[in-house]
Amino acid sequence: MTAISRRAVLGRATTATVAALPLATLAACAMPGQAPAQKELVPASLTYTTWWLPPLMSGIAAEKAVQAFQGKHANVRVRIEALTGGAAQQMEKVQTMAAGGTPPDVSLLRPQYPGGMAAKGMLLSLDDRLQKDKRAPRSDFIPVHLERGTWQGKLWGLPAEGWVLITYYNPAMFAKAGQAVPTDSWTWDNWLDAAKRIASVPQEGGVKTFATDDGGMWEYFIWSWGGELLNKQETECLLNRPPAPDAIQWRADLTNKHGVVPTPQDLTGVQDGMRGLFQQGRLAMVTLGNWALTDVQAAAQTPWAVAPLPQSKAGRVTLGSGATYGVLKDGKQIDAAWEFVADHVMGEGARVMATESSMLPSLKPMIKPDGLPHYKPEWLRVINQVIAGARQPHYNHPRYVEMNQVFTEQLTPVWRGQKSAKDAADEIVRQVNLLLK
Repeated sequence: MTAISRRAVLGRATTATVAALPLATLAACAMPGQAPAQKELVPASLTYTTWWLPPLMSGIAAEKAVQAFQGKHANVRVRIEALTGGAAQQMEKVQTMAAGGTPPDVSLLRPQYPGGMAAKGMLLSLDDRLQKDKRAPRSDFIPVHLERGTWQGKLWGLPAEGWVLITYYNPAMFAKAGQAVPTDSWTWDNWLDAAKRIASVPQEGGVKTFATDDGGMWEYFIWSWGGELLNKQETECLLNRPPAPDAIQWRADLTNKHGVVPTPQDLTGVQDGMRGLFQQGRLAMVTLGNWALTDVQAAAQTPWAVAPLPQSKAGRVTLGSGATYGVLKDGKQIDAAWEFVADHVMGEGARVMATESSMLPSLKPMIKPDGLPHYKPEWLRVINQVIAGARQPHYNHPRYVEMNQVFTEQLTPVWRGQKSAKDAADEIVRQVNLLLK
């Protein structure tokens, strides 16, 4: 599982102009802050590129948020243009539109793209506009989510959502192994001991069960062990410096030494991979973002619960990510584009997305049960517990996409038991340092 493939990309390869509809019930929702009186926008036609499209819940919610925006701004028409395919294809479409002189006014962006787009001069800096906007102070934003739209000290995008990694677990499988369920004070040693005990339970009835996934993503293991990917100046890769190689090897050993993780062969024919195995009641633990909560709730065949990731030497660490709204600098309707983004992040549009989908807002005051009907209070308790320790793996660096390609190429043999973590880390450092020069 990677950050850029965390959701299946569905939708329609069409464009649509969303008609303004009366949404009195949505307009009645409380905002994070009292919005100032706004001057009427001049007539404008906005193009908004997004992969949040029907029949996805996020797509249906996005259309309702656009309708609510147009209900307040009768002079503005919003044309939704679909971004389909994978992340690279979506980015290529936005770049092609911009190169052809018809950039979208607003685009939903994957977390790894705002920094690179800002470095190329494609995005509008939003600092001044955010400072002047009274709907929410900068301090209301969850830091890790605001950070991914920041490059060289300037803000180039606002977070459209926010997710963090948490542990999903199957209480019945823990009980069968005589193992206590995860607690807030669990450590990674406790986690591994539990996985070994669950894996040792005899198989019954011809249905093979498993203990855990490998943690999904790998970067937070580095931080949990006290290591770093890059130095603070982002001028040098540090993955070959202890304890980073130890963290990489520990994760690889889950599969190749301890045998507590399903193999690729075990996942053959299982829809949705590790998540699908968990939903079938055949996997005791899986690490997923909060984006998966409603999906698991709908598909799980057995009771389940969530807990924070284990405690570590570095405290409680998790990975945070999500999509970002960017305003294209060469768009023709900058004022209307900013108002659209601000509304979707700090205003009525944000509230619509929160109430009509499972998207988690990026503003701390909005993360509470009465504004998130699709989230159980216990889910929010766990999320709020880990948010403070959430980090992002340098998504906002302009060379992140290239760095990530090096990470993937060199670490894949480690995960397969074909290469040592130390050897892979040395080669990663050599290649990434060339990119950082």
